[in-house]
Parts: sequence; structure tokens; C-alpha cells
Amino acid sequence: MRTGCAFLHKPPMPSAFLVLNILGIQLPRQNQTGVNASQLSEYLTGLVHGITRGSKFDDTVNIFRELVESFKLEPTLEAYKALIKYSCQQGEIYRGLDFIKEMSQKGLELAPEIFNPFLLRLVHEKLPTGAFDLFTSMLKMGVQPSVDTYNFLIRACMKANNLEKIFTLLAEMKHSGMEPTTVTYNAVIHAFGSLKRLDSALHVLNEMESDNLMPDADTYKELINACSSQKDCEKALQLFDDMQIRGIKPSEGVYCALVNAIIKSGNLEQAVKIMKKAEKNGTNIGVSTKSTILAGLANDCRLHEAYALLEDIQNGGKMPEPFAYGHLLAAVGRSGDLDGMFKLFEVSKVAWPKRKEEQVKEQQNHWCMSIVESCILHGELRRLVQFLEQVKEEELVIDQNIFFDKIFLHIANGGADTTTMVPEKWGDGFAMLDAMRSLGFHPSRMCLEVLLDCCATMKDSKRAQLVIAEMEKEQIEPNILTMIRLFRVFVAVGEFQRAYFMLGEMNQNDLKDSDIKMLVKAVLDSNSGSAAYSTFYHRILKFLEAL
Repeated sequence: MRTGCAFLHKPPMPSAFLVLNILGIQLPRQNQTGVNASQLSEYLTGLVHGITRGSKFDDTVNIFRELVESFKLEPTLEAYKALIKYSCQQGEIYRGLDFIKEMSQKGLELAPEIFNPFLLRLVHEKLPTGAFDLFTSMLKMGVQPSVDTYNFLIRACMKANNLEKIFTLLAEMKHSGMEPTTVTYNAVIHAFGSLKRLDSALHVLNEMESDNLMPDADTYKELINACSSQKDCEKALQLFDDMQIRGIKPSEGVYCALVNAIIKSGNLEQAVKIMKKAEKNGTNIGVSTKSTILAGLANDCRLHEAYALLEDIQNGGKMPEPFAYGHLLAAVGRSGDLDGMFKLFEVSKVAWPKRKEEQVKEQQNHWCMSIVESCILHGELRRLVQFLEQVKEEELVIDQNIFFDKIFLHIANGGADTTTMVPEKWGDGFAMLDAMRSLGFHPSRMCLEVLLDCCATMKDSKRAQLVIAEMEKEQIEPNILTMIRLFRVFVAVGEFQRAYFMLGEMNQNDLKDSDIKMLVKAVLDSNSGSAAYSTFYHRILKFLEAL
């Protein structure tokens, strides 16, 4: 019998407490406790609710199985519902379906709400096909779908970019005698908005009203979000006015959608005015709305106002959304205030204690990259080395190798999350390599391959040879792509003789591959102007034609 379970260390619910007493080391028989099988099953239900809040999934299932087997209990419908919900929350969809099968074998009623956690998870994981397959299975088992079922399926249609299916589902609902609710229509509007179909979303509003259903705050939130995706600030403001004329009080979500639409349209100042007007009228617009404006202020380099808004949020006993905090941290770093940037980072490490560890690590990955970028931007190599040492000691990022790979790619893209390469920034990659070396980090193949690309853009064959030497030091064997990159360096600097000999060193079978041959020709074409009178340039062309 298990006695060291995690849930024993938490204050149990009253029903769970009684079960734990029954499960003492000296286990009494049922007829000595006065507790019958039905009561024990109810206690089991309470215990299941308790352990799903604090135990690992496998521990939860094992405890449940031990109790059922030891006492020959019949789990209640509520116990199975709790286990299924927990299974889906933990991503254990297939094991959750095992409970469905078990319920069916025991003759328990399979109501449509039993399947909702599965549909929710499948939609969340962007597995719309799985949601529709589950719906088909429900029908085969004789389970009649509910309005909530159709609401989830409409969201699945959005993930699958299947607009026609949405109207089919609405028709099915009405044919089966189920009337779509406001929540249903909100889901449809959300789907069209996510697919940037503002016109269709507005049409759904008209259809909703023709069915004698009144829109609510969520309806307008989804409509304004649709405006945001189209950068239609004017329509967003019109909808905002319309809902107030109808007597619908804007929710925090509506305000957040509105300021987001306005900022995306390039009118940050108007978003700030709306926030101030709402607060003057005593309206709580919420942290999410303020976070959106905070990010906008940071991106617009209005740091004094951004700091003031951050203080306002903190004075309310809260913190801004992590995305907004990250924008502020990056903006402060870019401005040259490295002390302020590092201060913000230290606060961030304890600012969101309730967030999951993997979420915190993912945030820190982005913020650490912003710090590295700012240190390089302002030539603070010493502080960069100190920070990377902190990253190493405190394990601030999920995977340090991937972290450095991302930094090099970020530098290669000119410090922007785009594919536009900015040569002026690429020299920073070598500074980054020096910093890594000083701390005992080993550059990966990706890091060094990126530096070879740097050399081609910078037209620096000497540094390219240094990169090749680094690869040898790390015992990284050059592959065909490495050699093409070095070939590109030689072509870029006009050293066609070396490029020609480099081509000869490549594996001839690799060069016969159509994609590889296309790459080599693309390198030549991009430098054809300077190569027109080179003998070795023409030799390269003949070499490729002979393959």
C-alpha cells in the first residue's frame, strides 16, 4: 500500500481526509467503519479531485487504480470526469480515451460534456483533424453533440482554415433542433477574424441579430480583433461606439482589442488618450490593455512614459504581461541604459512566480538575447562576458547551444527577426565567438556556418580561413554546404582561381545533385558582373556544364 504520496503533504479535502483515515496502515474492514461501498465511491471522487490538483499524472492514475482495486470500488461518473479533464490538461489524450472506453464498458452514461476536454485540447494543439475524428467517434457511440461540442468544432475549423465547414456545422445544429447561442456566433466571428476575414465577421453579426440574438462584450471584442488583423482603426472605433450606444459595457478584453487595433494602425497616441480617458471615468481597462500600450511606448522609444506606466501597473499590485516587459527591457538596452536593462532583468526572474517553468525559460530565452544584442550594439564586451557567465551558472536558458545558435542567426539578420542580412552587424558575430571562448563554450556547426556567411557578405576571405580553422579545432567536418559557403566567399572577393580549386575539392556526386548545382550557379550569377573577364570564372561554368 502506498503511504508516501505527494497529496499527503497538502491539506486534504474533508472527503479525502476520511478516505486517508480508512487507508491507514492498520486498514479496518468496511463493516467495522460503518462506511458502505457507495459512500467509499463518493470519497474516491473527492480524493481524485484533490490529487489531480497537485500530483503528477502517473502518480494520480496509480493512486486511483490502487484504491479501486484494494476496495473493489465502482468509480463514479464525476471521478471519471475529473480524470479525463486532468488527462487532457496534461496532454495525455490517449490515456484519457482509455477512461472513456472503461466508462463505456461499465455502462456509465457518455454525455457530450465528457468529450469537451478532448476537443479543447485538440483545438489548442492545432489538431483539427483529431477533433473531427473524435466527433465522428462520438456519433458512432450514440452520443448526441451539444451546443458546446459545435462551438469547439467551429474553433477547429478555424485552425484548419476551413470556412465552408463552419457554415455546414451551423446548418447541422439548426437541422438537429439546436439553436446557436451568442457563444456560438462569437466562435464563428473569432474564426473569421483569425483568418483576416473582417467582412465575413461583420456578416455573421448581421446573421446573429436576424436570429434574435443580442451581441455581448465578447462579440465586440472578437469583431474589434478582426479589425486589428486588417489594421482598420476606423472600423474598430466605430464598433466601440456602437456597443456603447447599445448599452453594452466594454470589458477589459474589448479595451485590449481596441488599443491593439489602434496601435497596429500606427496611432499610439490615440491609444494612450483612450486609456487616460477610461481611467479618468473610473473604468478599469485591465493589465492586458496597459501591457499592450506599454509595449507600444517601448517600441516607440518613449521610455519615460513606459516607465511611468510600468510603475502604475506595479502600484496596483500586478506586473505587466511578459511580452510587454520584454519589449521594455529590449528598448532600454537599445537606448544604451545597460544598468536599467540589467535591473529590469533581475526583477523579471521573480516577477511571475505562478507561471510554469517552461514558460519562464522561454521568456528568458528572448530577454537574454535582447541583453546580448544590446551589449554587442554598444561595444560592452566585458559586460557581455559577465552576463554569459551568469547565463551559464544560473542555467537561465532552456538549451545553451540552441541559445547561442539563435544569437548568431539574430546577428546574421542584422539584429532583426527577418531574413534581411545587414553586413554592418555581422562583425559582431566574431565578438560573440570571442566571448563564448572566454567562458569555455564551444561554438556549434551552425554558429560557424553563419560566420562563413558573414565573411561572404563582408568580402573577407582571411576571416573565412579563421572560421575553417575554428571548425577544425572543434573537430567539425566540413560538409558540402560548408564548402559552398567558402566557395561563395572566394567568389564574393573575386578570387575565382581559389573558387575553382574549391569546386574541385567538393564531392562530385554532391555537385550532380540538382539543388546543389542550383546553389552554386546562384552564387556565380550574383557576382557575374565582376567576373565577366575572369578566366577561372569561365572554367567554373564549363566545369558545371560537364557534370
